[in-house]
Amino acid sequence: MLELDASDFKAAAGHLGAALGARADACLRYALAQAQLRGGDKATAAATMQAMVLEQPANYEARMTLGRLLRDQLQYDPAAVQFSAATKLKPDALEAWNELLGMLLELKNYPAALQTLEKFAATGRRDGGVPLVPGDHAGRAATT
Repeated sequence: MLELDASDFKAAAGHLGAALGARADACLRYALAQAQLRGGDKATAAATMQAMVLEQPANYEARMTLGRLLRDQLQYDPAAVQFSAATKLKPDALEAWNELLGMLLELKNYPAALQTLEKFAATGRRDGGVPLVPGDHAGRAATT
């Protein structure tokens, strides 16, 4: 873990990978994915997070992290799947709804984007009495 502090992410990934081989552990897997990501290996980090999601399908943070890794690699369909699962795990999590909506708009799936807005509105989430709308995507979805 000292390598992470010293920004030697490739060495950290090597040590974490070896430790993970000795025992499967969600914390080690997450740390390995972070080291891989910081070392510039987004594809391997995504594969590591995919393994974590398979082991722990109800892990909200793993789903969000994997979704963002996939999004950053322009893999919008699989990213949307992860963000959709995250909204089911935490229906009041604005960030999950926002990410899902963004992916649906990138995919030009406007009917699903509008349905996503409606589902989010049904959660009743409010901020200071004003209903929250994920991101600034609402206008795009409604007018397209």
